[in-house]
Amino acid sequence: MGKWRRIGSLLCFLTGAMLLFLGTRAYVEPNLDEISRLKARGIVTEIIGETVRASFSDAMKPEDYFVIKKDETGKLQLIQADTVMMNRKTAELTVALQDTYNSLKPEKIEIPIGTIFGSSILSQAEKGITIRVLPLSVSKCDFETAFESQGINQTKHQIYVNIETEVRVLQPFSHENFKVATRMLLTELVILGDVPDNYVSVPKEDILDAT
Repeated sequence: MGKWRRIGSLLCFLTGAMLLFLGTRAYVEPNLDEISRLKARGIVTEIIGETVRASFSDAMKPEDYFVIKKDETGKLQLIQADTVMMNRKTAELTVALQDTYNSLKPEKIEIPIGTIFGSSILSQAEKGITIRVLPLSVSKCDFETAFESQGINQTKHQIYVNIETEVRVLQPFSHENFKVATRMLLTELVILGDVPDNYVSVPKEDILDAT
């Protein structure tokens, strides 16, 4: 009789431990996923920022990124991004980023237990959960232009680069791949004087639509 009682107690203990583990995991995993995404976004943004600065020379002036046309009187008629130069630059940027990603090793990040559970008491604990973040590939890299009025006779023209990176995060008990989207201002040019008769906007698909 005592033997079966011990077996029953052991089964109850194991069942309770399993339920506690599953309950804790169900609470921890969503928080850990969100923190992992934030950490990965920070790592990728820093890498992209450094690569963009290296790929687009600081010696280039804002007007070097645009094609500006005027009539014989000097009146501005059209302004658009230099699509030939920008397509070449974004292709070079894609290659440079992929080379950087290929050379990386998974970056270890220690996440405190208190951060995961949202507890100020546990935040003092020395132990934490270690995750590994590794950017894998560039899944998208293009550019877009934006046009914004800056008051009377002033317009601001901007060029952004849009990059999507495939990232792998290795966590305890699991790993996950997801995309990190980064939109970074490359340059902007403020035009003083008459608003141009035509403005060409470059959408993400790089299809020119003259208006």
